[in-house]
Amino acid sequence: MSIPQQALFEQFVASLDHARTVSPFFKAKHPEFGHGSIVSKKDFFLDVDKQAHNLREKHNANHAHVVQARSAKFHQVLKQIVSQQVTENPSQLIHIANIDTFAGQCMDMLAKPACSNSLFEPLAMEIPWFYDQIIKIVNNKPFHKTDKNNNPITVDTLKTAINFIGFENLQMLLPALIFKRTLPQITDPYPEIKHRVWELAVGTANCAKFLAPDYKLNPAFMFMAAMFHYVGKNTVTRIFFKQFDILHKEQMQSAEKALMKDEFESLRDVTPDPSTLAELIAQHASHVSDAIIKEMTFSYLPIHTLFHQLAHNDYEQSAPQLINSCERYVQTRMLLKQHLISADTAKTQLLQLQFSGRQLSALNKMAIKQLKFVDLS
Repeated sequence: MSIPQQALFEQFVASLDHARTVSPFFKAKHPEFGHGSIVSKKDFFLDVDKQAHNLREKHNANHAHVVQARSAKFHQVLKQIVSQQVTENPSQLIHIANIDTFAGQCMDMLAKPACSNSLFEPLAMEIPWFYDQIIKIVNNKPFHKTDKNNNPITVDTLKTAINFIGFENLQMLLPALIFKRTLPQITDPYPEIKHRVWELAVGTANCAKFLAPDYKLNPAFMFMAAMFHYVGKNTVTRIFFKQFDILHKEQMQSAEKALMKDEFESLRDVTPDPSTLAELIAQHASHVSDAIIKEMTFSYLPIHTLFHQLAHNDYEQSAPQLINSCERYVQTRMLLKQHLISADTAKTQLLQLQFSGRQLSALNKMAIKQLKFVDLS
């Protein structure tokens, strides 16, 4: 049975192994995956050992079935809790996302033609972590400079750091730093989530920036907007794992208190379900991004309308259409790299995008996983 590419990608973000179990292409190429066996060892068992082994196999199969049923009930409750939290109090989502109060104003200021050190510095200093981060960055590649004797110049003031980096680069660097702080940190047993979302966000942002001039759009703005498109995904993921831990602890304690041994043992083996997380992200992420952008007090950048359009799948205008197409392009590229889709499927998906042959050819040659800065030396 086929799985929609978006659903496959969301499950890949959480777990490559899980995505492999639901990818028709991967399963066809690797039929042995997920079916580890010890049949060859049975020949060496004594009869009594074989009987004990068979009993263990039966017990494990029964336990797995019970855990699966318990997990389904558990995640139905969890879905309701997460959905309620993301819809009932949207003004709190910006805090859950870990976005600072002055983030929107700083990005607004950077976008203005009249931006200067004297206007930007006071706003930037309102972001508690900005000074330490920017000093660390400016004293390393690609921004560190050397004197005439080739000795590294150590920068320790914000003004000098801003001059060395430049406003053009800060228009990418600041959104990237703000976005990186929204990435979920505790996602056990799926630690790769933050790395894959970062790769997706940077890739989409780089592609949108590169193609923006073709659509008469501002490259720096499209970079920032494409990256912040995934703030909702990060926020829903944060809520999912936090509420999983809370609900799991509550149900375990309740079962233990009621001396319900079987329920306690089955609950103990319930783990976060990537399919449920994927469903919640599909349902809520773009609306959460829209709600967070509304709380970020942008007044100069034309971002509110764009995020409303993205939340309602309105791709009539160039900006939302470009972000959507770049997202699908990067997803296809990431899935193909992991052999979760075939080359033919990838080609079909790419040809459905609103890109010309020239644009696709240029994107295919790009290294899209790294931030790209302007050399000001």
